[in-house]
Amino acid sequence: MADLDLYADALDAYQQAVGRARLAREAWDELGRPITSTGSRGQARRHPLLTVINESEVLADKLRKSLDRLRPPPSPRDLFRDEPPRITLARPRPVEEQLREGASHRDACRRSSSLAYPLSLSESGCVP
Repeated sequence: MADLDLYADALDAYQQAVGRARLAREAWDELGRPITSTGSRGQARRHPLLTVINESEVLADKLRKSLDRLRPPPSPRDLFRDEPPRITLARPRPVEEQLREGASHRDACRRSSSLAYPLSLSESGCVP
């Protein structure tokens, strides 16, 4: 259970980092996407929102990679989700049983397998 808690914590941290990057980018867009700002001594420096965006995106990428490592293993059912469904063949029933249920003699012989019920087929008049 601790692995799932760790995964949930990492997922939460990832979502927060992505949210911070998005908010910083929106604020930066509203300001007209400035590249530089004026420092305390009047010098040109990188705009602080670009730093926040970059740091948040780097953190989000690191957390995404940790999520890949922490991801719980898939259930066996998920591993075979893309495979076509398996077809289970019904076991052929004896001719006599099919005749009692109202099947015609011809249909009962056709549905039964000579390998599965060889005596049944010969006794009921079905010749393979």
